[in-house]
Amino acid sequence: MLGFDNCFSVSSNGQSGGLALFWQNSFSCTVLNYFGNHISVEVDDLSKGKWQFTGYYGFSEGRRRRASWNFMRNLVNNISLPWCILGDFNDIFYAREKRGGAPRPRWLINGFRKSVLDLMERKLSEWKGRVVLINSVLSSLPLYFSFHSTKLPKRSFVH
Repeated sequence: MLGFDNCFSVSSNGQSGGLALFWQNSFSCTVLNYFGNHISVEVDDLSKGKWQFTGYYGFSEGRRRRASWNFMRNLVNNISLPWCILGDFNDIFYAREKRGGAPRPRWLINGFRKSVLDLMERKLSEWKGRVVLINSVLSSLPLYFSFHSTKLPKRSFVH
């Protein structure tokens, strides 16, 4: 399985969607919750302690973006450990990030930015400023999150 020992997957809806989270046996993952566009786990790493991870795939339709932002705001209410959320949010922070196609409406950019900043403000105040720089650890993280449009196996766990 791509060099990983374990996998949890969420099946696709027809020809679209599907998520998978892969991890090594060097730590354990307990699935906390999942749905068509996210998987949340508690990671128990003997060397680094417990933390939570959410792999997320945001709605691509502009009309559903508020639902994505509200989902993230609600999700953070259940986070009690240090938390990392990664994925494709289907949103941008700045108009300059957009390449090709029609310009992104300003309300989408501002809404996404506000939701992320709200999350950061809430979690940073709880963690008293203790922040992990994700860029420096991604290459060594023994965990991989995938979102794709191919169908995944019907079984949820693969060992």
